[in-house]
Amino acid sequence: MQCSKQELHSTLFEQNWELQRHDLSQKKKILGEEDSEGLYEIEVSRKTDEYSSIAHVWSKFEIRKSPEKEAYMTGINSISLFFKDGR
Repeated sequence: MQCSKQELHSTLFEQNWELQRHDLSQKKKILGEEDSEGLYEIEVSRKTDEYSSIAHVWSKFEIRKSPEKEAYMTGINSISLFFKDGR
């Protein structure tokens, strides 16, 4: 499926572990309204799996309007790393 430049989509796991396709432009609009005063992405946990020169990091985060306020959104970043030539 091809998308025009105006259409941005993402596939995310929902809380019930089902994959859902999301329209990122709509999410950006919602987030823009919620974070018009700024936001804080705070890492709450991390899991790292390593094999040879490859590592995969799962980083759970919360989004808050200030460091003291309750989180209004949570998520997980999935990061793949490759160690090569000393870096």
